[in-house]
Amino acid sequence: PRGKDFNLRWIASMVAEGAFVGAHTPQVDLGTGAEPRGITQAGLGVVARALGAEFITASSTLSAAKRVAPFAEKHKTIVGMHNHSNVKDPNEFATPESFATALAQSKRFAINLDIGHFVAAGFDPVDYITKNHERITNLHIKDRKKDQGDNVPWGEGDTPIKDVLQLLKKNEYDIP
Repeated sequence: PRGKDFNLRWIASMVAEGAFVGAHTPQVDLGTGAEPRGITQAGLGVVARALGAEFITASSTLSAAKRVAPFAEKHKTIVGMHNHSNVKDPNEFATPESFATALAQSKRFAINLDIGHFVAAGFDPVDYITKNHERITNLHIKDRKKDQGDNVPWGEGDTPIKDVLQLLKKNEYDIP
């Protein structure tokens, strides 16, 4: 079967079969154009509730986030916006300013901070987490080189993974 509700029916059947037991944060692709990809915007809250998730995370853009904001509010769903490192595109989640723009659009928007991408984009995740921990839903932890460098095995890049983990522990931030 195909159609508007296919993804929701498939997810509901997987939940019923126990395939998503313990799901914490499904990640969805909200798209970048006029229409979302993957899950429909209207299904945002339905999927989060079906999975028993506290929130969802989303790879998106600022323009797509603006369209999603009313759905997040309507369905009372927290959406953690995931960053990448393309600082040349003002529509991309890649800078502290792009996160601030999204957070201002909805009280339901939060941050899924990818600390490797953040370092590759030229920013300090320790400082950012310290200042914004209340709005961070979760972290993606990877090691990357600065200046748009490659993903590398942990300990071989410039991402301060140890410092980030120590910050979370020391301050007892509830950030998975």
